[in-house]
Parts: sequence; C-alpha cells; structure tokens
Amino acid sequence: MKKPGMFVCICLWVVCSWAEEPADTADVSGEQARPVARDQIFQSLDALQTSNETRDFSERFLVLVKEEISASAYGDRTKEQCYSVINTLSETGAYERRGADKGNRAVFVGLQGAVESALVRMLKEKELAECVGVMYVPRPPTPLCYNVKGSLDSGDNASIADPALVKDKERSKTIELRARIVREYLDEGGRLYTVYPRKGLALRSSEQQETFLNLCKAYPESLYKHEIDDAEFVSATVGATYKFRCFKCNAVLFSIQSQQALDPKEDASWKLWFGPMQDNSSLEERWKTFTEAARLKG
Repeated sequence: MKKPGMFVCICLWVVCSWAEEPADTADVSGEQARPVARDQIFQSLDALQTSNETRDFSERFLVLVKEEISASAYGDRTKEQCYSVINTLSETGAYERRGADKGNRAVFVGLQGAVESALVRMLKEKELAECVGVMYVPRPPTPLCYNVKGSLDSGDNASIADPALVKDKERSKTIELRARIVREYLDEGGRLYTVYPRKGLALRSSEQQETFLNLCKAYPESLYKHEIDDAEFVSATVGATYKFRCFKCNAVLFSIQSQQALDPKEDASWKLWFGPMQDNSSLEERWKTFTEAARLKG
C-alpha cells in the first residue's frame, strides 16, 4: 500500500533541517547564498501532497466506475469492452474510436453512465468539494426528456430516440439507465448545465419538453438550461463533461464526445478524456474548448 503521507513527512524533515542550517557558503560570484524561504518549502510540500491526493483520488474513482459497470444491466460483452476502454483511458488520459453507433454507443455512453453513478456515490458520501457537469447537445438532453414512469417504445418517450436504437437491447439501455442516474445526480446536489441552440427545444415533442422543463423547475439550484444562438452551435463538440474534486485535491475531468440517441451515425468519432487536470494540457484544452463552445465562464 502506498503511503504518500510518510514520504511527505520525510521530505518535510529533510528540507526544514536544511533550511535551518546557517548560510555560511558563498556562490561563485563571491556573494553569500540566500537561505531557502521556509514558506516556499511548505508551499512546495503542500503542492506535492495535493498532487499525491489527486492521483490517489483519481485511481479510487476509477475503481468505483468499474464497480458501477459490473453492477449495471449491460451484457457481458459490453461490460468487457467498458473495462478495456477504462483501463486504456486510465493510462493514456484520452481514448478515441471511429465507427457506427451500433458498435460504440453502449460502450461509450455506458461508461458515461458508470461515471455519473460513481459521482452519485461520492456525492451521497459528501466526498466531493465540487461537481459540475455540462451537456452540450443539439436539443435538450435525452435523459432529462425521458419520462421514467413510461417505457421507451410508447407514450411520451416514443420519439425520443432513433427507432433502430430503440430496438437494440444494449443501446436502448443507455437511455433508460441514464434517465434515472442523472436524476439521482441532481437529487444529491450535483450541478448540471444543459446547453443547446435556441431552436433545440422545439425539436422535442411537447410531452418531452414538458418533462424537461418540469425537471428544471424541480431543481432550480442545480439544473440550468442555457440556450445559445443557433449559429454558434458547434456540432463537433456534442457530448458531456464533468469536472469534480475532493476536499484535498485538484480538479479531475471526465469528458465524452458522442451523438444524441436521435442522431445515430454510421461513421462517427467517439472520444473520451479522463484524469487530473493540473499540468495536463489535453484535459485543460478540452475543458476550455467545451466551456467556450457552451458560452460558459470558469
């Protein structure tokens, strides 16, 4: 078992002892060497400990994600692919695959649901100091327009997804499962911004619009609808991003680039990002790109 705390304590003893030694040496210019400022030492050690805490938190979070995959209703083949992708993602920080909706949605969106479920668990245990999600979509998000009291192929939900997707057992689960998960996320106080073009609301049925708007009213402190000009919408950015951190660590990012269930494509790029944001230009750039496209600050 790793003990970063012990390492930091040893470093603290060494550097503090060094800082307290008299500065009786001179540099090559003949001037007396300046003693190291103790504040700088403690700042460096704090940064080191925070970095260790963030790494450990990130690793523990992935354990929860795998547990959520295991407990999900997806089939064994989908689960095995999810494990493979998350293992690669944990090592590289980014993962991309091209292909048809049929071969990718259950894995990528299934992983998204597992991440959201892991966030719900941490929110319930009061482990997160910050948790904010942004869904960037051409119409209000599918999970928030889905009536959880009905079924996928009837009533208010009949036109919520492409007919071929509805008939696909694994892909249809992404809608039904995440509709409940996202509500649990909101129940636990997770913040969620839904960003879509002004014409997007009208692209949902009247029943789906009502479901979505009622949820916005039910969660006024955590669910925000943010409409942007139609011309400003960037189709290549469609997906979702979550930024979160524990009380002793820096921010961690999870992001997915995908398509809505009404827009399955035969050839599309599916992407995932995950990891601590600090000193990771790829993750920082993804957050910047996503929030700028969404016209959000921070």
